[in-house]
Amino acid sequence: VAAKQRNRAQFRKAWTERRSLTIALVGFSFIMAETSANTWVPIALTDSGMTAAAAASALSIFWVLVTVFRLLGGVIVDAIGRWYTILASALVTAAGIGLFMLSGIVSLPYVALVLWGAGMAIGFPMSVNAMGDEPEMAPARINMIITVVYISSMSVGPALGALGQAAGIYAAFAIPLVVLLVAAALSKVTKPAT
Repeated sequence: VAAKQRNRAQFRKAWTERRSLTIALVGFSFIMAETSANTWVPIALTDSGMTAAAAASALSIFWVLVTVFRLLGGVIVDAIGRWYTILASALVTAAGIGLFMLSGIVSLPYVALVLWGAGMAIGFPMSVNAMGDEPEMAPARINMIITVVYISSMSVGPALGALGQAAGIYAAFAIPLVVLLVAAALSKVTKPAT
């Protein structure tokens, strides 16, 4: 009983900690970028005239890059540290999304998706890693950020869909772009806790 009460108290505490909430926002930005790509990129590409097969190939390239950079994540973090990895990830992902949004002017969807996938790959895992800095509170904090992931997964589709109907599908990608830029500005919070 005492252990359950302690776990509940830690879970509530995680939702009130400024650092944990800020890291959750950073992690949320990468999940938003991932969900946006998976759901809306093929639709955007086919709407702009690409065949369904070509759109599927483009999304496959995106996921290959995500996989490759997740495998390389440990090497990257060892080389530049967690904070700089998350900062670079947010900026590269934002650059990819921005380039993708400019498809009507500069049609480089494959280059955009390479940047998007490579940048996004390790941002969320490193955000979860930052939640585990203090072993005693790690389970509650990681539970909290995973809950944020589920909220993100449910909210991204409708949010982009609503803006896409109003302003066009490419304009809708401004939502994850802006959230990623906010995450880049807040990324210092993922420095190891002292």
